[in-house]
Amino acid sequence: MTILNSFAQLKTVPGLLFQELVDGARNKARVIDSGEAVVSVLCAIFMAHQLQLPHVGWAAFSGYMVMRSHVWISLERGMLRVMGTISGALLAEFLAVGSRGTLYSSLVFGLVATVCLYLALTTRHGYAWLFMGITFTMVSMDGIEHGMHTVPYFAQARIFEVSIGTSCSIVVSALSTVLIRRRLFALTDAGRVKASGSAPYFCWHKKAGFHALQGGIALALVPIAWRELSIASLSQTVITIMAVMTIPLNAIDISRHPSSIKITHRFLGCFLGASLAFIAITLGQINPGLIYAVLVLGIFIGRTIENSGTLTFKYVGTQLTLALLVSLTPDHAHFINVDPGFSRLSGIMMGILLLEPTRLLTLKVLTMCRKPHSGACVGYRR
Repeated sequence: MTILNSFAQLKTVPGLLFQELVDGARNKARVIDSGEAVVSVLCAIFMAHQLQLPHVGWAAFSGYMVMRSHVWISLERGMLRVMGTISGALLAEFLAVGSRGTLYSSLVFGLVATVCLYLALTTRHGYAWLFMGITFTMVSMDGIEHGMHTVPYFAQARIFEVSIGTSCSIVVSALSTVLIRRRLFALTDAGRVKASGSAPYFCWHKKAGFHALQGGIALALVPIAWRELSIASLSQTVITIMAVMTIPLNAIDISRHPSSIKITHRFLGCFLGASLAFIAITLGQINPGLIYAVLVLGIFIGRTIENSGTLTFKYVGTQLTLALLVSLTPDHAHFINVDPGFSRLSGIMMGILLLEPTRLLTLKVLTMCRKPHSGACVGYRR
């Protein structure tokens, strides 16, 4: 399935999303889960401002993404997120991509991204590997754009921001599990996280390897795109490529490529979130408090969609919330504007422009290699 086919199917989305919201509002567990996400994000924003962290939005992101319906799930997810962030930041400082040439940067980006994506797809603790790859590419990209002198500061800030947001999520999740969920739903430790779609032990997975290689090649093109096209702020591009290429192992199908669907939903969710942020900022001209009311409503709506019983729209809800947060949780209140939300959209579009041609070209090469009498890849047999 190509990206164009995925976009063509969006016409059925609005009605289905509305139905998911109606169903979610009638489900007590989903309402509580959405409320927990709101409280977690607000706590993360408050703590980030109190500690004067440079990028409040990243604390808010972690406050949202780590929050889950049971404290054990939130705790493990949070630990993996922090471990991956620290590892990626340290690796970025060690390899010093920004101090070398474009060729070196591209090779390192491609290698690290391929390895991290493969391990994210196939190992029990893939979430840590995903954030190792995301943090490495983000910090390294900052060094390429602004010079290596910014890398230690950016890496340290990223670790603090993720840690604060994660801590808020775990505290809120623990309180909710003990005070609310156990009383209402008789919750037990059955909520502990389990591996989902990952390999039970390390072994080579051919399709996952090819899938990770596609993402690695696309990431390797980012430093070249920055140099040749003079595009500023490609952090959303590297995040997009890493995120949309991370799918359940049992969903990998080289011919259909579910990442095309995921990237379409990422774009749709970000567009909806940025549009909601625009409405919030417009209302904020009347009463600044309305901005925060829309923020709370947007987080609630996003988590409700994310918790839908249909896998199809989960990612739309996640991206709606993140786009809203990036617009409405700036480092200082008077800097609130919709530009970061649409900047996120532009980063996604660049990710599409790098990933889709790479995917189609590598599939073409693979098809040629599989042909018994093809002149290319002589001697290759499946």
